[in-house]
Amino acid sequence: MKSVPIYQFITGLCAISDEEFRVRTVYDYLEKQPVDENSLRPYLFFSTKQDTRNLILKNELFEIVAVCWCAGLLRRLTPVNASPTLSGAPPHDSGSSWLARPLTFENFHSIQPAGFIPAHKEKVMKAPKTALMLLLSLTLILFPDTIARAQTITIIVPVVAVSPPTFTIGQTSSLFLSVSNGNPYSNKNLKLGDVFKFTFGTGSGTDFVLQSGVLVNSATFTVADFGAPTVSGNQITITYTGASKLFAPGDSFGVKVSFLAPPQVSTGKITPQGPVNTRYTAVIPLIANITFVDFPTGPAGPQGPAGPQGATGATGPQGSNGPGRTARAEGRYG
Repeated sequence: MKSVPIYQFITGLCAISDEEFRVRTVYDYLEKQPVDENSLRPYLFFSTKQDTRNLILKNELFEIVAVCWCAGLLRRLTPVNASPTLSGAPPHDSGSSWLARPLTFENFHSIQPAGFIPAHKEKVMKAPKTALMLLLSLTLILFPDTIARAQTITIIVPVVAVSPPTFTIGQTSSLFLSVSNGNPYSNKNLKLGDVFKFTFGTGSGTDFVLQSGVLVNSATFTVADFGAPTVSGNQITITYTGASKLFAPGDSFGVKVSFLAPPQVSTGKITPQGPVNTRYTAVIPLIANITFVDFPTGPAGPQGPAGPQGATGATGPQGSNGPGRTARAEGRYG
């Protein structure tokens, strides 16, 4: 079964209608939408002393947490709280919880964090050295045969766009970085101190220079609501400094940046980051790809019109006599 990136998983989960958002529907969705491991990397943190619970998304309806632990820990510390027979631990927080993978220890997804050496080897069952569980914890009260009507998801879904995505190698080029609210049901506000960052990866260009201030497309907030964008090395930062204002669906803001493309054909990446709080989901996409090529990145333009007639040039110097004239002269006087 093909896995999906975490942002696509979140988008699909939020797309489930109020009427369909029930235990069976959510369980079926989790079963059919395995999450791609690489897309979870920004949320995975391991400790050799205890499990870690790393928040990916939290809103009025549910939260998504990446629960990471090392299988070398004592078994009683393994946080498979939804399955007390495996862990001996009390049930996970109040509300209804589902695992995004089959609930058996052997089927937990294995990830090897760099430099990790498991302890208590004698206590490890026939299991991977590390384990990851993606836990979907619904903060809703369950009734005997139904679930309370779900609230419409109203948080901001920051969607990042990079335009254009392709550049000619070795040339100074410009691009536009923008953030829009991709949730049509959102009613949350931009607030003082909301920060958006764009980090260019290694080999993704040099000499970054801002070509504009913050550019805005909105009926609620303006250019004056943002501080001056900044460049620090390979990172561009946009900070909201105004009063709390609606970030309406489809509204956007961004900045124009110039940079020097690398000299070789290659691919690069831009890692965007938005505010981490209950008003926002994770940025979509988690990584934006850009490409550097050795051919023109746009079509050739049409031939321009003929220019005006140029001025008559200066008269050239007198040339020497040709051989024919000399022969005639000799015949006349010979």
